[in-house]
Amino acid sequence: MHKANRFMFLVLCSVATVLVVFLSRQGLVVIPTKPFRTLAVHHRDVPNSTTIAYRGNDIVGQLYSNATVQTQSAEQTQFASQPLQKHRRRPSACVPPQIHPFDPSLSDVLESYPPLDCSGGLPSVVTVSHLGGAVRLVVDRMLVKQKLRSGEQPACRYRAISVRPGGDFNTTATEWSEFFSDSTQAGPSEEHFVVECYETKNLKSPLVAKSYLSVVRERESLEKSLREKLSDHVRKNAPKETLNVVVLGIDGMSKQNMIRTLPKTRDFLLGTLRAKEMLNYNKNGMNTFPNVITLLTGKTVSEISSEYSWNTGRFFDDIPFVWDEFARAGYRTQMSLDSSRVTSFHCSKQGFSRPPVHYYHRPLVLQSEPDADVRHKDGNCIGDTPEVTFLLDYVLQMANVFGRRSVSKSDGNDNGQAENKRSLKKRAVADSMVIRTGEKNHNDESDVAKETNYNIEKVGHALTSDHRGQSEKPENQLLQQLQQSKQQQHQYLHYHQQQQLQLQQQKQINQQQQQQQQQQQHQQYLEQQLHLEHHQHEEQHYQEEQHQPLQQGQSETLSDPRPFFSYNFFVRLTHDNPQKASSGDLIYRDFFSSLHSTGALNNTVLIFFSDHGPRFGPL
Repeated sequence: MHKANRFMFLVLCSVATVLVVFLSRQGLVVIPTKPFRTLAVHHRDVPNSTTIAYRGNDIVGQLYSNATVQTQSAEQTQFASQPLQKHRRRPSACVPPQIHPFDPSLSDVLESYPPLDCSGGLPSVVTVSHLGGAVRLVVDRMLVKQKLRSGEQPACRYRAISVRPGGDFNTTATEWSEFFSDSTQAGPSEEHFVVECYETKNLKSPLVAKSYLSVVRERESLEKSLREKLSDHVRKNAPKETLNVVVLGIDGMSKQNMIRTLPKTRDFLLGTLRAKEMLNYNKNGMNTFPNVITLLTGKTVSEISSEYSWNTGRFFDDIPFVWDEFARAGYRTQMSLDSSRVTSFHCSKQGFSRPPVHYYHRPLVLQSEPDADVRHKDGNCIGDTPEVTFLLDYVLQMANVFGRRSVSKSDGNDNGQAENKRSLKKRAVADSMVIRTGEKNHNDESDVAKETNYNIEKVGHALTSDHRGQSEKPENQLLQQLQQSKQQQHQYLHYHQQQQLQLQQQKQINQQQQQQQQQQQHQQYLEQQLHLEHHQHEEQHYQEEQHQPLQQGQSETLSDPRPFFSYNFFVRLTHDNPQKASSGDLIYRDFFSSLHSTGALNNTVLIFFSDHGPRFGPL
C-alpha cells in the first residue's frame, strides 16, 4: 500500500513538472503594474543592444579598422516595429532571441534607482591648480562658503600617497605638510593626495573637510623616452593617424540592462556622438576575468595559463597586455579601477608587483576605500562626491594634459604651420556641430507700447486741465490755449503715429531676425555633413601626402604628438546589482559630454563596453 502511494505521488510530481515546463515554453506572461507599463510604452522603440562609440584607425599593428562613426542603422530599429514572436520551431543555427528590454513579464524583477546622492558626506573644498610645470593645492574660497557656510578659511594639510613597491595592495605616504589656508605647492613627483581640513590649526578641532585628489602631470624623463619611441614607430610603420584610445567598461551590464538603466548615456552616444552599436557579441567565460583577459590580451585564459604558467600566487607583470603595445609605440598609458579587490587582477590574485601603466590610479582607491571619514552610508561616495566622478575626472585630465598633436612632413621653413592650420580646421568642424541661438533683443515691444500709452494719457490729461480752467480766464487767452492744446494734441498724435510705426518696424525687424536665426540654424544643420565630407576629403588628401616620399630638403617632423591609451573598469556600482547603474546614468552622460565639449573626441577612439550581464525574458 505504501509503495502504491509513493508511486502515485511520483507520477503526480512528474505530471506537474511537465505542465510547468510546457506552460513556460508557451510564454507565460505576468500582468504588469501601471508605472512599469507606462515605462515600457515610453521605451518601446529602443532596440536591444549595447553601445560602442568609436572612430576607427589603424594604429599599433592595425589594432583598429579604418571606419567612421555611423548613425543607428535601420536594422537596429527594426526590432521595435516587430511584435514579439514565439519561436515554435528550433532554428538550425544559433539565433539570439529578440527579447524586448521592457517585456511585461519582467515587471516584477526590475527596479529603478535615483541618481547618486552624496550630499551627506564630508565635503571637499580643495582643488588642484596647474601653474606651468608646478602643481598647487588650493583651498577654494567659493567652495568654503558654499559647503562649510563659513567666511573663515579652514586650516588644511596634505600628504602624497603611492603604491608601495613590490606589491599591489599597500600604499606608502609622505609626512603631513604644514597647515595652509590658501594654497601650497606639491612636490615635483607627487600625483596622488589626501587633504584634511580642520576648523583651526589644532588637530583636536573638528575635521570639517577632506579631499582625495589625483593629478595627471608631465614627467620629463618619460616624455623624452616616449617621443623617441613614437618617432621610431612612425618611421617604421607609417600609421595613417595617431589617435588616443579610451576604453571604459562597466561590470555586469548586459545589452538589455543598458537600455533600461542608462537611457540618457545611450541617447547621447547614439545621438550626439553618432556611436555605432556592436550587436550579437557574447562572453567568453563565466565572470569578469576570462572576458577582460581576452579583451586585453587577445588570448583565452587557458592559452595564457599554458604559456606563462601563472597562478593566484604570481603577478601579472609578464603577461603582454594591450597597453604594453601602446607604450612601446610611444603612448602614455593610464588605468583606473574602482575597487581594491573586486577586479580582474586582484580578486584572489596578486595584481602587479610594479605599476603596469604610466598613470596608475590605484593609490587613491587603496587609501580611500577603508577611510570611514569619507565612506559614509553609500559606499559609492567619497565624501560628498560620487566615486565614479573621481575616476572619470582622471580620464578627462589625460585628455586635457596630453591629447593629440599631429604627425606631419615638412621642410625646414614652415615650422609646422600647415599642421597647425589643419588642427584649426578640425576644431572648426567640431565647432560647426554646435548650433547656437541668438541673444534676446533688448528693444522689447512691450516697452514701446508702454511708452506710447503713457504719452496718450499725458495728452488727455493736458486737454482736461485746459477745459477745467476755461471759465476763469479771458476769452483771448482761452482761444490761445485751445490753439496750443490742438497743436500739442496734433504733435502727440503725430508722435503716437511715429511710435506705432516704429513699433511695427521693430516687430518686423524682430521677425526678420528670428527668421534669419532659424535659417542660420537650419543652414548650420544642413552644412554639418558638408563640413564633415570636406574635412574627410582633406584628411584623405593629407594622408596621401603623408605617404609620399620625402623631397630633397624635406624632413619628417613631429609637432609634439602626445597620444595616450586609457583603460578603465568600474565594478562597485553594478557588481551586486546591475540595475543600480541607473543611479550613475547622469554621471556617465556628463562625462561623455565633457569629452565632447572640450574637443577631446575629435582625435580619440572611444570604446564603451561590458564584460557580461544578466539577460531576462520569457522562454
